[in-house]
Amino acid sequence: MNKPFFRKKPKQQRSPPPPKDSYIIYTDGSALENPGPGGYGVVAIYDNIVVDMSKGYTLTTNNRMEIMAVIVALEEFGPGKHFTICTDSQYVIQGSTEWLKGWVRNNWIGYQSGTPVKNADLWKVLDELLKLNKVNFFKVAAHIGDPLNERADQLAKTAAGLAKAGAGTDEIIVTEDFGYLESQSQGN
Repeated sequence: MNKPFFRKKPKQQRSPPPPKDSYIIYTDGSALENPGPGGYGVVAIYDNIVVDMSKGYTLTTNNRMEIMAVIVALEEFGPGKHFTICTDSQYVIQGSTEWLKGWVRNNWIGYQSGTPVKNADLWKVLDELLKLNKVNFFKVAAHIGDPLNERADQLAKTAAGLAKAGAGTDEIIVTEDFGYLESQSQGN
């Protein structure tokens, strides 16, 4: 006789306690097809003020939008600031905290693959921004009800939807991801 399968309810994650004078930033990226129309969403909190930012791209990838969300936040509110980046992207967290130094040391060639690092154009920008700010990364689980993470996700999906429709709004701009287009023309 088979034993019943019980799935543990996931533990609710809490947002990290903000350091004094710190920006809490929730980021997310979305691509409706991968590659395809995409967008990023950012929810920034500082001194009880909440700012939403998003932008759509007609052709991009999910990973590019995940990185772009962090870049946009650091560019908008830095330099010289303290940030806690809350993201569900393990790619962004590991890239920023584990892989980046090796990529730089290896001249943007993957150590194991021997091929150029994907999204190097964005990683180079993020590398410089990380040097100009104090940044901690906090992993949030996707789609478990964290309202700010869900908000960033919705901003990214809305921007991607507008990019697919080819119609920006006064609040959300739709444009080309020239870095992605260039990488494709070079065969990366």
